[in-house]
Amino acid sequence: MRTPVISLLFPNTPMTQAQREALIDLLHLAILADVHISLKEDEGLASAITSLGWESTQPREIYILTSGSKARRAIDTAETSDDFLKTRAAQFDTAESQQQALELLRGLFASDGTSADESAFLSKLSAAFA
Repeated sequence: MRTPVISLLFPNTPMTQAQREALIDLLHLAILADVHISLKEDEGLASAITSLGWESTQPREIYILTSGSKARRAIDTAETSDDFLKTRAAQFDTAESQQQALELLRGLFASDGTSADESAFLSKLSAAFA
């Protein structure tokens, strides 16, 4: 059995299932942040999601489809996007879990070069964690 990448990066900080789900939602919202989804970013998204592990009775694939749909609806306005981001950010209640989320998102953005919109997304998320 392969060890999830997130566990290698943060071996002493297990992620809860609610945090995994929130992070998948944030990853979907993040790739929509700059209105440009590259092949590298898509591959990074798949890799990031796989690295999280899964401990739910609902299959991960079903959650991923639902999550992507919710993120697309949330990106319609700044208000819905901000609410979506803040709601998901609230799941990360420790500095360690917040760092995990930020590192995974930074890695996703770095896969094709971090744009100004993606940097703004990271700033909004950091602010939501404060």
